Amino acid sequence: MTENLLARDLDRSAPNQAWGNDITYILTQKAWLYLATTLDLHSRRIVGWSMRERMTSDLVIDALAMAIEQRH
Repeated sequence: MTENLLARDLDRSAPNQAWGNDITYILTQKAWLYLATTLDLHSRRIVGWSMRERMTSDLVIDALAMAIEQRH
């Protein structure tokens, strides 16, 4: 297990100091979809996201890759 470096101190004084990730699922008319998001804890904006029909590691990796591309 990785050490919790933020220790619930989620206030950041500048962008890109800390990001958080979450996965949720959404019921559509056809099936469940899984949505992974990457949130900049300073601006509280979604900086990366990914949606798939299955919850795989690629779901989170794609959201993180989008965030890295958006924020350099």
